[in-house]
Amino acid sequence: MWFWFSYYNIKKQGNQVVWYGGVEDENVYLFDGSSTTAITTSGVNRIPQIDGSNIIWQYGTPAPNQEIFWYDGSGTTNITSDSIPDRRPDISGDYIVWDSYRNDNWQIMAYNVSTDNFTQITTSDWSNNRPKIDGTDLIWYGDAGGDWNIYYKKLGSSDPIQNISPLSTQNRYFEICDGYAVWTGWDGTDFEIYIYSVADDITQVITDNAAEDTYPQTDGKTIVWYGWDGTDFEIYIYDILEQTIEQITDNDYDDLHPYVSDGTVAWYGWDGTDYEIFTAQETVPIPEPASLLLMFSGLISIAIKRILR
Repeated sequence: MWFWFSYYNIKKQGNQVVWYGGVEDENVYLFDGSSTTAITTSGVNRIPQIDGSNIIWQYGTPAPNQEIFWYDGSGTTNITSDSIPDRRPDISGDYIVWDSYRNDNWQIMAYNVSTDNFTQITTSDWSNNRPKIDGTDLIWYGDAGGDWNIYYKKLGSSDPIQNISPLSTQNRYFEICDGYAVWTGWDGTDFEIYIYSVADDITQVITDNAAEDTYPQTDGKTIVWYGWDGTDFEIYIYDILEQTIEQITDNDYDDLHPYVSDGTVAWYGWDGTDYEIFTAQETVPIPEPASLLLMFSGLISIAIKRILR
């Protein structure tokens, strides 16, 4: 029985799930759809990420003893192996990225697993943190002049680094998927949701209201977040193609931290007694124009259910 363990940073891809947990040692575990395997067996191993058969994580206690390890399905490699703190890795395709303490600041590093090449992406005189990568699209936030901006770089190209958050300040909670970056930013009055299209090279505000909107997640087709409705936090969804917003939840309790993948939205919310996990899913194909409602409307419906513990 593992009831005394604490589990953190759960990541899912297909039928594979990775996480870390432990008491004195903290190890990385992989569930492949049928059984669980301990990828590590000792030490402090945190922040695992998965892409295909590749798993990466941060090893070691706080700086300067942090390194990035990579498991390729058959063996484990320490890809940093230096005296410099390395942390917060992410992986997609051929690239592993992380932040590394260099030039008296945190900088973004990239490693190409196919070519065995390391590249230092940033050399700025401010801190750069928490890189997220999807294919060759890389984003992170940097503390330029005391203001957190969202930056973008196309790996493998000579294109310069771009600040893609010129419309907002205090930017945070960012993700990227299928050519769309999303984040929360301050517009001078409250926090709003922003989107950047890689193909169009355009940044737009999605929510432009007097309420707080935060914690966006995207699957490249839709964006979900939670926002204040005047009484509590509710879940909202934005169709990227149709550029429409719909409210998924409408109750008297807080609904928080949504996640979306292939038309299924999951979040946790208060049911009057405690917090439970809920999902909303399209039950029939969505005609044009797309619209998500929590009632039967034409040919569209959303089924919401609570996941019982």
